Amino acid sequence: MEVHSYGRKLKNVGHAIISNHHVRHQISSRYRFVMAFENARDVDYVTEKFFEPLMYGAVPVYFGAPNIEDFAPGDHCYIDASQFASAKELADFLTSMTDDDYMRYHEWRTRPLRESFVAMCNLRPVPMLSQVVQTVREKKSLARG
Repeated sequence: MEVHSYGRKLKNVGHAIISNHHVRHQISSRYRFVMAFENARDVDYVTEKFFEPLMYGAVPVYFGAPNIEDFAPGDHCYIDASQFASAKELADFLTSMTDDDYMRYHEWRTRPLRESFVAMCNLRPVPMLSQVVQTVREKKSLARG
């Protein structure tokens, strides 16, 4: 499976390091999936690597916090890479996905956000979480017309 890497290590696409939120948005929004692998795997350690793809319209393929489900804004909005026995099994899953299968990962966008997610955003003054809520709400408003 071909994987485009824009990071500092194993970079195989692009000319410059992507350090700007706007540029990451432009790039990530062109992909169905964004590999969202944390630098550490610890309870509650969830960074922008998980939330940004959700904001950009991509599906994060996540590897990191074992309790990532606690941070998900909706049901079935990401793929948990830790649930696969190998990288090949994950790649086979991603490449065999039909358009209908893929669109199921976006159904959460048309439903109310999880109450637990909204409550978490309101309790923690974390700008990224607030921005995710605001972006999803704006996109829902636009979709309704």
